[in-house]
Amino acid sequence: MHDPKLIGGMGATRPSAARYHLEPTPGRHMLGFGPSGFQTHVLNASGLCLAASYGRGDRLARFISAVTGWNRTMDETLLAGERMLNMRHVFNLREGINPLKWAVHPRIIGDPPLTVGPLAGIRADIEAQDYWNLGALDWDRITTKPSKKKLLALGLKDVAEALWPPTPPPGPRPG
Repeated sequence: MHDPKLIGGMGATRPSAARYHLEPTPGRHMLGFGPSGFQTHVLNASGLCLAASYGRGDRLARFISAVTGWNRTMDETLLAGERMLNMRHVFNLREGINPLKWAVHPRIIGDPPLTVGPLAGIRADIEAQDYWNLGALDWDRITTKPSKKKLLALGLKDVAEALWPPTPPPGPRPG
C-alpha cells in the first residue's frame, strides 16, 4: 500500500517516489509530496490519521475550525500545510541538507523492476517527479531553496530574509 510504484496506494492517482526523496521529514505517514502533500502535513500536525480522514473534501478544514475556533477554509488549511512543508524544508537547508543529494534505495523506485506480481516492470520516475514537484513548489531545481517570492507569499518574511540575505552593493566598503 505504501509502495511508491503503486498507483492507487494510499489513495494516490499516480506513483509518488518523491515523498521518499524530497520530503523533509521522511518516515512519517505521508500521502504525497509537493502540492498533493499539503493536506497531509496538516493532518499529521493535528494528530489525525490518514486512514480516517483522507479524501473527505473540506472535512479537514471543518475539523481544524471546530477544534481551534478559527473559521478556516480548505484553501487556508492547505496554505498552512504548504507553510509547514516549507518550514521543515528550510530547517533542513539551514543544516546543510539538500534532499537531491540523498540516494533513494533502488528497490524503492523499482531498479531493477520486479519481474513478477502486480508491480512487474514498473519503475517510479523519481527524476521527473522531483523536477515537477520542485517547479510546482517554486523551489530551485538544483539547490532546492524556496524562492524568496514564495516564502513572502506564504507570510514567512523572516525566513525569506534569512535564506535570501540582501547582497551588499558593489564597490569599495567604508572603513
